[in-house]
Amino acid sequence: MRFHRAAAVAVAILLIPATEPARAAQQTSGADVDAVIAAMDAVGDALRNGDNEAFLSMYSQDVFFMPPNSAPSVGMDAMAAANGLDGPLAWAEDYEEVMVHGDWAHVVGAWTIGDQVAGKAIYILARQAGGSWKIAREFWNTDAASGNDQ
Repeated sequence: MRFHRAAAVAVAILLIPATEPARAAQQTSGADVDAVIAAMDAVGDALRNGDNEAFLSMYSQDVFFMPPNSAPSVGMDAMAAANGLDGPLAWAEDYEEVMVHGDWAHVVGAWTIGDQVAGKAIYILARQAGGSWKIAREFWNTDAASGNDQ
């Protein structure tokens, strides 16, 4: 039985093409990158203003949101339930990497809320039908010691 599995794996490896599939050109500057940064800045503005409606409008309907030490939230309803703003936040974020890959983009950043909470995040944005960008996937953590995540 082991021989059959090993033979099947060997055959499968031989059938995998030696070349990688074509990929969209990666952009680190230009109008698309500027539009992604503007979308991220709109999220920050909503957080600083305590505007939950504007905040949620920057996410896609099928958003996948993964906070630390929690099960993922999938979809806008789950996102809204997990992220009700209860007032303005002293939000700041530095984008360490912004790259566009065709109709997808990713942003890697470090964020703070005042001087008390800080962390890192990875956002994946999808270009919408009208050309705007919305966050489709968000993964974040805090710099708090393990077991003390906010």
